[in-house]
Amino acid sequence: MNDLAARIRALREQHGWNQADLAEAAGNGLDRVKVNKIEGGTRKLSSMEFAAIAEALHVRTDDLLQPEPAVSAYRAENADSPAAREAMEWFDGFIRDYRRMQRLDRLGA
Repeated sequence: MNDLAARIRALREQHGWNQADLAEAAGNGLDRVKVNKIEGGTRKLSSMEFAAIAEALHVRTDDLLQPEPAVSAYRAENADSPAAREAMEWFDGFIRDYRRMQRLDRLGA
């Protein structure tokens, strides 16, 4: 969790945002206090919050999970294959579409 928290904080700072800015950009019920706890490693993320933060920071969800540099003993050898990249792009698109539908539902559209 601490590595993820550090990556979120670093990306937020690269955008020149404070924690309230990230919360606003991500939506999904996040506020500055929740972002502070996430970055401090004292609050777990739901999958929807995780996807919302990744979208707000303009990164793919799998990129947020990869340590810097991206090396993992559990990573599949063909994770960089065109098929794997295509699958991740599809998943990221699915999450973005799902979040748009949630926003429309909240607006009553």
